[in-house]
Amino acid sequence: MRITCVTDNCVGRSSPFWGEHGLALLITTDEGSLLWDTGGSGAVLQHNLSCLGIELATIDAVALSHAHYDHTGGLPWFLDQRPGIAVHMHAAGLEPRYASRSGRTDSIGLSLSREALEAAGELYLHEQPAQLLPGVFLTGSVQPRPYPPGASAHHLVLRDGREVPDPYADDMSLVLETSEASCWCVAAAMLGCGTPWPTSARTGTRQSKPCWGAHIWPRRTIPSWMRLRVCWTRWGGRSST
Repeated sequence: MRITCVTDNCVGRSSPFWGEHGLALLITTDEGSLLWDTGGSGAVLQHNLSCLGIELATIDAVALSHAHYDHTGGLPWFLDQRPGIAVHMHAAGLEPRYASRSGRTDSIGLSLSREALEAAGELYLHEQPAQLLPGVFLTGSVQPRPYPPGASAHHLVLRDGREVPDPYADDMSLVLETSEASCWCVAAAMLGCGTPWPTSARTGTRQSKPCWGAHIWPRRTIPSWMRLRVCWTRWGGRSST
């Protein structure tokens, strides 16, 4: 099993890859491949996939960790190239999302409606754990959340016409089962996208290696309880097995 970082903020100075505020990972197994998030734009996703020599036809499905624009911005382009592909996400990701700063409120959610997603791909909405590929599991809703979620005070949703803090109800993680144990892939872990620490109860696996995108590093530090054997995906195009 291989995890390839396709899109991230950080790229080397001489790298052919493009960086942007966003994250996309490609999970490749003997049974198929899954695009985990799509970065912030179709232009960067297309460029970096081309640099990696990845044929779009070899990608079997796409799954979204959550529906902020920096993880879903490449989805419209990707669906144009791969119509009918399976799209896995949480139902809460279909709700409008906002960021409020300096008296201005901007949309930061998914740019595609449910109707557009269903027309372009095969949409699957998950709240319970699900197997997406052999050895690749989606956690579904992560509850309870015993650890700090890393929520931003600027992120909002609408409830009964009022702006309230975004609960990040759509945040999900992947659990990758390997011969040793399992590795779970988190969009941004505790570093700001609100993804909580997944629990073994969600998938029934023994977890040993956290793997997350560092696309908002180093604005926040990693809590001491997370300083474990960490598999970083920090540089565009870098792979980990």
